[in-house]
Amino acid sequence: TTERLKVERESFASLQAELNVSDDDIQQWVSDVQQWAALSSGKDDAGLEGRIEGLYVSIMLRKNNLYNQTGNGNVSTQWFLTGSCCFPD
Repeated sequence: TTERLKVERESFASLQAELNVSDDDIQQWVSDVQQWAALSSGKDDAGLEGRIEGLYVSIMLRKNNLYNQTGNGNVSTQWFLTGSCCFPD
């Protein structure tokens, strides 16, 4: 809606003033991101996604190991593998 657009424009103008950036700076950032997106391939995205997932699992395993070392070892493997540790119902 037009009201929502007005609110977003005001919010953007406020942020722009707070960060002290010009319209030219913002346009350059947008151009840089568009260029980066055009040069980026799906293969790169898949590799990045796999790396993020691997890091996530590594962090959760480390968290589980630390939790077990503190004497609170009532964490089950099933609890971890099902994602209940991070995604409660």
